[in-house]
Amino acid sequence: MFKFFKYCLLALLVVVVFTTCKKYPENTLWFRKPEAMIQTSWKLDKYYVNGVDSGIYEDTKMYREKEMYFGQSSITYYEQFQGSWKLLKKKKEIVISATHAGNLILYTAQKNIFHSNSKWSIKKLNSEAFWLNTTTNNNSYEIRLSN
Repeated sequence: MFKFFKYCLLALLVVVVFTTCKKYPENTLWFRKPEAMIQTSWKLDKYYVNGVDSGIYEDTKMYREKEMYFGQSSITYYEQFQGSWKLLKKKKEIVISATHAGNLILYTAQKNIFHSNSKWSIKKLNSEAFWLNTTTNNNSYEIRLSN
């Protein structure tokens, strides 16, 4: 009887550990590395500034229509911005640095939604969604990317 109780306790412990230990609040990574999940093409799904949906405006059109590519440590979007990214704080944060890469070809009024050397908290990361948020100059920003 004691042996049975020990196995039940061990099984309960394993279930609790594997269902509560998540790096990101909404995570389906399991045994996949966050770096590998980030390294793909993403499109802007939602862009909130102080809780207001700002992704509908013309100056974010490029991000909704063209893909952003996150390479091994680089980021490029529509040949107009390029930069780098790096994970921090046990892979719960990401620093993204992106600048204009040349002439604004097609989308002339585009803002750089990632700012310069901005630190973002990763709120969701899986094969279909990559959600980030940050606070800069008393403004909160949330970016929801999808692929």
